[in-house]
Amino acid sequence: MALLNFLKKKKGIGSRAHMKEHHFVFVEALFDDVVDEALRWSWSSWWPQDGCLHYDIDDGVPETGRPCRLVITTKFFKVVLKGEILQVRPRRALQFSWHSGLIQGQEFLVVEERSNGTRIDHRARYYGSNIFFSLIWALFFRKRYDACIARALDALKFYITHRRDDE
Repeated sequence: MALLNFLKKKKGIGSRAHMKEHHFVFVEALFDDVVDEALRWSWSSWWPQDGCLHYDIDDGVPETGRPCRLVITTKFFKVVLKGEILQVRPRRALQFSWHSGLIQGQEFLVVEERSNGTRIDHRARYYGSNIFFSLIWALFFRKRYDACIARALDALKFYITHRRDDE
């Protein structure tokens, strides 16, 4: 019990305490060269194939209101989050809502044009379904999820910059 109280105070992983993740990458490329590839997200050829993070929808085309799943794997465990695509804003953003699984919350992918390139932001705001699931998430999956998102954004940047170099 003391461990749970400590974690609740120090890490903010109480049953309804929101956990937040934010990653971004800046690509020195024109918005038009980046936006379509970025919004293909997990359904694109540049997505890391190591299997640690996989978004799943029926035919691989994100549309508003379509059910989806997120599968996160570690060496010993696998978690499946079920939800839906809340919003697809063409050439701008993609938003997921997770409502079944260890955690519940939302995930956002936003692509913005800047004067010297394109910025891609990934934000997640979620909470554990209960205190036990919050603890499981914090101990086994949070770092993995964080690392997988960072690796995916790095893969996108690598793909865009090298594709442009090949042309």
